[in-house]
Amino acid sequence: MLVSLAGDLIDMRIASLECKDRCSSLTWFVVALTAYIGFALCTTNLTATHKKNATSLADSVVLPATFQVVMYLGDRYLAANIETTRVLMAGEAIVSGSDQDYLYRIHSVVADLNQCHEDNYYVANALLSWGGNVDAALDILRSATQCRFWDEVPPFFLGYNLYFFKYQYKQAKDALFLAADRSTENSTAFRRFGLMIEAENIPNAITARNYLVAQREDSRDKKLKEMLTLRIVRLDGLITLRDAQARYEKRLGRPLTDPQSLLTSGVLREFPNDPIRLGYTFSNGVFALKEVGVRGATRPGK
Repeated sequence: MLVSLAGDLIDMRIASLECKDRCSSLTWFVVALTAYIGFALCTTNLTATHKKNATSLADSVVLPATFQVVMYLGDRYLAANIETTRVLMAGEAIVSGSDQDYLYRIHSVVADLNQCHEDNYYVANALLSWGGNVDAALDILRSATQCRFWDEVPPFFLGYNLYFFKYQYKQAKDALFLAADRSTENSTAFRRFGLMIEAENIPNAITARNYLVAQREDSRDKKLKEMLTLRIVRLDGLITLRDAQARYEKRLGRPLTDPQSLLTSGVLREFPNDPIRLGYTFSNGVFALKEVGVRGATRPGK
C-alpha cells in the first residue's frame, strides 16, 4: 500500500515537473512571439498611400543584438544568419546604395552576434566597399580578420581595400602578408602582391574590375551577383574617366586640372553615370570612386 502510494506521489511529482517545463517553454514561446509581432507592427505600414515610404522604413530597421538574442531564445547564431539573409533580400533602394547607413548597421549587428560569420564579411566587402562605404567595410573586415584567425580571405580583402581605396600601402602590405601566413595555396601570390603595391602610385582600376568579376563568378547567390554587377558598372565608369584623362594629357601635353575640360576638348561626350548614384571625385589630378560616411564607422586618413 505504501509502495503504491509512493509510486502515485512520484508519478504526480513527475507530471508536475513536466507541466512546469511545458509552461516554461510556453512562456518563452509567447515572449518570442510577442516580440516578433511587435517588431512586425512597428516596421509595417498597411496604408496603401504610404507604401513606398513604409518599404523604406521597414528595410531600415535594425534591432540591437541583445534584443535579437532574446527574441531567438538565446540563439545568437540563428539571429546572425537571419540578419545576413535580410541584406540579400533588401529592396532596390538598399541595393543601389541610397541607404548606406542601413547596410553598415545591419552588418555591425551581425558582427556583434557572431564575429566569425563568414557570409557577413564576404557580403559586407562586396556591398560596402564597392558601394562607397569603405570605412564601414574596413571595420567589418578587421573584426573578421581577428576572429577568423585561420582564414586567409578577410586579411586579403582588408589589404586590397586599404590599397585600392585608401592608398595605405604599408598597412595593405601587412594585411596581405598576414593572409600569406595563413594560406597554403596562395601564400606566394599574396606576398608578391604585397611587395608590388609598394612600388605603385595609383591603384589599377582594370585589375580591380577583374577582382570584382571574379567575386561575382564565385557567388552562388543571384541577388549578390546583381549587386556586384552594379559595382562593376560603377568601376567601368572610373576606368572611362581615367582613360579619357590619359588621352587628354597625351594630346594636349599638360595635366588635367578640371574634369570639365574632358567635355570641352571633345575627349568625352558625356560623363559616365554611376548606377548606385554616388558618383566620382577628382582630387590631386586623380579620379576616384566617391565615398560616403556612415555613423559609427572609423575613418582613417588616406
